[in-house]
Amino acid sequence: MDSNVDPRDVWYKANLNQDIAFNRNIKIWFAWVAKYYKVYHLGSTEKAVEKLSTAKRRLLKHPAGGVIGPDEWVDVFLYAGYYEQTWLQLGSAFAGFVHKNDWKTIKSLFDSDDTPGDDNGFAVHNAVQCTDVQWPLSWAKWARTTGPPTRRRRSRPGATPGSTRPACTGRPRRTRRCGSTGRTCRMPC
Repeated sequence: MDSNVDPRDVWYKANLNQDIAFNRNIKIWFAWVAKYYKVYHLGSTEKAVEKLSTAKRRLLKHPAGGVIGPDEWVDVFLYAGYYEQTWLQLGSAFAGFVHKNDWKTIKSLFDSDDTPGDDNGFAVHNAVQCTDVQWPLSWAKWARTTGPPTRRRRSRPGATPGSTRPACTGRPRRTRRCGSTGRTCRMPC
């Protein structure tokens, strides 16, 4: 399976494990882009391409076209870590942005998949994740497990976009019995 999601885990642990798999997958994409240097001209090594991908940092102060900031950038390029069929299109968009300042293609990709005001899917996703199981209540634990990599925690690439769910932190749950099944459920307080 080429997915970065392990169906055996649930929510918090699954997101942490997904960070590791996503980081692996996105590095594979960077290496693939580097392999086709003659097409994209974004660097001949995975590290060189990855360094260019940090363009999102400069977008915080200077959004491309006044509309593409770091969040939009991540939303567009996140797909490279999930789906190989996006690699050609995203490689071309990345190269166009770097070489021709073509932010309009990035905006078009963003608008096609994640239009502003279309947050219903994400809201439902968070609602399910945040209520199915108890998430850590401590910000200290979140910082340890999802923060930037440290010498002790190299395998937790905290910079992985979209991996953590701060909406779920600090939300205590109480246990109750569900319907006629009698199994234990977690419900928001």
